[in-house]
Amino acid sequence: MDAPTSRPVERASNASAADGPGPPVSPAAIAESLALDRSKRNIARWARLMARRGVDFDAFFDELQERKRPTRWQMTWLLSHYVERNRRDGARAEHRIWQSLTDCNDPGMRRELWRALSFIDVDEDLAGDVFDRAISVIRSPAEPIAVRAHAMFAARNVARPHAPLRRELRLVLEAALAEDSPAIRARSRNVLEELRKADLSRDRRARP
Repeated sequence: MDAPTSRPVERASNASAADGPGPPVSPAAIAESLALDRSKRNIARWARLMARRGVDFDAFFDELQERKRPTRWQMTWLLSHYVERNRRDGARAEHRIWQSLTDCNDPGMRRELWRALSFIDVDEDLAGDVFDRAISVIRSPAEPIAVRAHAMFAARNVARPHAPLRRELRLVLEAALAEDSPAIRARSRNVLEELRKADLSRDRRARP
């Protein structure tokens, strides 16, 4: 059970009634609600509410840091669910997502944070760090399969505009095709095909 917060919060039951406009969503109210109801339906309800009313991502991540598992994991699950459907707004959170990812040892949370990053066109000031960390994760058989898979997609997004990074990622993914995991092989093939198409598209544009 999460430690009680001293700040005033909206009642968790407000989520079901908050289908219209209103003030920005309270991250504390999100946490209180997820601590009581961890269902997919509740996650989807809060994601809709965040899309309608907005959320302060700095306050969201501050609240996340104060919570214990499983609520912390549920908040990252909500975040990736939200960013998948609201990518432009989710991009506002990329620096906090990256900061949380670099400080996180929880496999479930890392899976959701990498998943959230996979939907974002990462800023140039973060792109190198994100790519290098993603390559390290992809190469590590000690990492959970889902974490490695989402890291592949994040690396793909960073590499897509840059031929040298596409070549580096291609070599890493080709090596992954020799692994025992069918899931890793399948995702590697999918990303390799995307990289191949990106190369062909840029070759056509480069022709006189």
